Amino acid sequence: MTGRLRIGNDGSRRLWYALHEIETLGEALLSDAGLLPTIDAPRVDVESLLEQHLRAEVDYGATTPPGVLGYTVFGEPVRVSIDRRLTDRATVDGATAGDIGRWRATLAHEAAHILLHGSLFAVDAGGRVPRSFARCSGATIERATEPKDWREIQANLGMAALLMPASVFDAMLTRLLLAETKPPIPPVPTDSRLGRIVVDTVVDAFQVSRQAAGIRCVGRGFLRPVD
Repeated sequence: MTGRLRIGNDGSRRLWYALHEIETLGEALLSDAGLLPTIDAPRVDVESLLEQHLRAEVDYGATTPPGVLGYTVFGEPVRVSIDRRLTDRATVDGATAGDIGRWRATLAHEAAHILLHGSLFAVDAGGRVPRSFARCSGATIERATEPKDWREIQANLGMAALLMPASVFDAMLTRLLLAETKPPIPPVPTDSRLGRIVVDTVVDAFQVSRQAAGIRCVGRGFLRPVD
């Protein structure tokens, strides 16, 4: 499954995926890599996914332009660069959950680019491999407003699927709600006591940021935003 290729009037190429296909591709990748987590051990080893299974050369200490958290350059091999300051904040003793989650989201975002968009960078008719790719900024990866680039939207969806695979995520939160409510009543308000418990559980279990946890909880139908 590589997405449906669409050619624009200007000759541009775009891959189209349904949301369920991105979820399926993410879980299949983790399963093939032997990294699909469980409810009892839900943290995905995204570094091993990038380095060992996707065979990317990862520079965790790259100097990137201001605001750029990471980027991927397709070629032989694929090279992923992660902002050094981001890595430093996430890997020091006492690193905050937010810094760790931001770093892991950036790694998973780049892994999603490789998974979903690698076929766009196949060797062309002249035997050349394109050497550049979009840089991924903090606004692209973190903020609630969706990026305009279709590749970045897909990479964000892939990031969530890789860090919080749906089968494990849904099973964990269903078990949590069964323990907290009789019967469970999802979606619950994000600003309620139970809503905060749900987000805290996801942050701790999957080592993601609160923002990423909240977006995933809403997307999977466990939380509802407050108007």
